[in-house]
Amino acid sequence: MKGAERRIQRRINMLATIRALSQESLSITQLSKKISVSRPATEQVVADLAQLGWLQELEPQTAGGRPAIRWELSADALLVLSIDIGAHHATVNFAGHRGNIIGTATVEIEEDAFATDRIDIACDCAKRVVDDSEFSLDQIALICVGSPGAVSDGRVHYFGGHGMPGWQGIDLASEIEARLHRPVVTAGDCSLGALGEAWKGGAQGHQDVVYILSGMRTGAAAIRDGKVQAGFKGTAGLIGELDALRWREIEAETFIRKAYGVSEVSNVSEGDSGQARELPGRKQVFPLAEQGDEKAVGAVKEFSEILALGASAMVLAFGPTHVVVGGEFSAWSDLFLEDFKSELGRYCPIVPTVSASTLKEQAVCIGGVKFALDYALEKLRTEVLTTDLFPSAQHFDCSAK
Repeated sequence: MKGAERRIQRRINMLATIRALSQESLSITQLSKKISVSRPATEQVVADLAQLGWLQELEPQTAGGRPAIRWELSADALLVLSIDIGAHHATVNFAGHRGNIIGTATVEIEEDAFATDRIDIACDCAKRVVDDSEFSLDQIALICVGSPGAVSDGRVHYFGGHGMPGWQGIDLASEIEARLHRPVVTAGDCSLGALGEAWKGGAQGHQDVVYILSGMRTGAAAIRDGKVQAGFKGTAGLIGELDALRWREIEAETFIRKAYGVSEVSNVSEGDSGQARELPGRKQVFPLAEQGDEKAVGAVKEFSEILALGASAMVLAFGPTHVVVGGEFSAWSDLFLEDFKSELGRYCPIVPTVSASTLKEQAVCIGGVKFALDYALEKLRTEVLTTDLFPSAQHFDCSAK
C-alpha cells in the first residue's frame, strides 16, 4: 500500500502521533492526552498508521494484571544514515527513529585521496555498516552527509582546508546518491557538530549553541532555536577566513613558534641545556604542556587566546547560551578552557556557558543523525499538508529534490 486518503484533520492527527511516538512508546490513553485527541479518535489514528506500516505494538512489559498495550514507531520506519567525511577519515552512524545507533564504523583516508576515491571509501564503509545489521539499504529513509567547507544544496561551494583534492565544487549529494541509491541531504561538519552537542552532548538542552572545532582544522558554526544556521551557500561561521581573528595562526602553528622563540624559517629551538631541539607541532605541544614544559605551557596559553578571539566573534554575532569546544584538541581542554573563558570575557559583555565536547569525534556524525531525522519529519509534514494522501512507511519519499 502506497498510502491512504484522509481528511486534513485526520492527517494532522496521524502526523502528531508519529512525532510523539518517535520520542517514546505510549499507550492509547497516554497518546490521546499527548496529541489532545479523544480516545476513540486516537484508536482510529493508530489503526490507520499500523496498517500503513508506521507503528508496531509492543509486548506487555509485565505479566501481572492487564497491562496497557503500548505503541511505538516500527523498527524499520525512519531509518537514517549519517556520514561524516573529513580529510583523514570517514565515520558512519546508522540510526533508528530515536537516534539509537544501530551500527557505526570509522575508516582512515589519506589526505591526498581524490574526491571520488574518498567518496567510494565512505560509501563502502556505509554499506558494510548496514550489511552488518538486520536491515538493508533500501529501507533507509534518508542519508545526511557532513563535510568541511561551505556546503549547501548538496554541493561543496568552498573548501579552504588542506588536502582533499577535487573536493571544492563537488556535487556531494549526487555522488552519494549514485552509489547508495537513497536520498541525501548535506550540511557543514561544524554545523552538525553543534547540532550533535545540543542534542546529546555537552550543550544538551540548549537551543542556541556555538560550536568551535579545534583540530587540525579550526572552524565554527551555530544553531539557533535548534536549527542549523547555514547562511548563504553554507558560509555562516567561516570566520577563520578573516586574518584579523588570527585562526590561521593556529593552523600555521605560529603560536608555537612564538612561545619557543623560533623564527619563521627555522624549525628548531634551543633547549634549557643550550642544545637545539625539534620544534613540537600541535599534536605534541599539549602533552608537553601537561608534563610542565614551560614553553609548551606558554604555547597553549597563546593558543587559548587566539581560539577565544574567533569564538568571541561567533558569540557576539549569534548570542548563544552555550559554547562547546570540540575537535581533536578538546581532549586537552583542561589545559586551556579556563583561559579560553577568561579571554571570552574580555570581548563579550555577556559570556555564555562554556564546555568541552562530550561527544568527541562522534559529534558530527550524531549531529547528522539529528539533522536527517528532523529533515525527514519536516518532509513528511509538508507532504501530508499538501496532498490528500498519507504515505505508507515503505513508500514515503524523503528525496531532497
